[in-house]
Amino acid sequence: MSESTSQDSQTLEIKESHVAREWKHDAPMLGCRYHPDGKHIFGSSMDNSIRRWDLDKDEHVVFRGHESWLRGIGFSPDGKQMYSAGYEGRLCFWDALATTDGDEPIAPLRSIEAHQGWIRWLAVSPDGKIVATAGNDLNVKLWSTESGELVRELPGHEKHIYSLMFHPNNELLLSGDLAGVVKQWQLSDGKLLRSFDAKPLHTYHHTRLLQSFHVPFFSAILAPPRKSQGRAP
Repeated sequence: MSESTSQDSQTLEIKESHVAREWKHDAPMLGCRYHPDGKHIFGSSMDNSIRRWDLDKDEHVVFRGHESWLRGIGFSPDGKQMYSAGYEGRLCFWDALATTDGDEPIAPLRSIEAHQGWIRWLAVSPDGKIVATAGNDLNVKLWSTESGELVRELPGHEKHIYSLMFHPNNELLLSGDLAGVVKQWQLSDGKLLRSFDAKPLHTYHHTRLLQSFHVPFFSAILAPPRKSQGRAP
């Protein structure tokens, strides 16, 4: 690999990479996401909270609404709403950029008992209208970001579901489970279109296997299934 990589007409010097800034948390962290505005970082931890750090001011605020550890964090495309999923099975909606007086934590706008058992992951649709959740109850669920109502359930996995990813066209959803099975769902009617054996790409310690597929994988699933070529009589 080259020590310099060209990206957006800029040269990245690998040897010059370093820790620019650090923030200490009171508990071990489980998840971390950049806010869409690029000015804030949100982190979830084992103290059942989410913290939002302001990158310019080195200040943070605390969000509390879960009663367990949480890992899944997502945002609306405009960054106004945040969604979080906890191991107690709760899905919370938040004002992502809310402020508070003093040390009072920010409370959720909406709290939904979404699953039986852990919610392993969540994903927000590209148009921001749907948030998908999945976990140990073997169900994928689609929720309206406007009303919080359950739109559709997608059963079919036989192992705990660890991964979710929407296709950029807003028409498809991929879900991946602990056995390395990836399912492709049609969002308009909840139809299961195809299942993939992704075991060669899966390990227990890298459970978010869908995160690494991106464009090449999406190009593959959009291609029509190959027709069987029978032999002429």
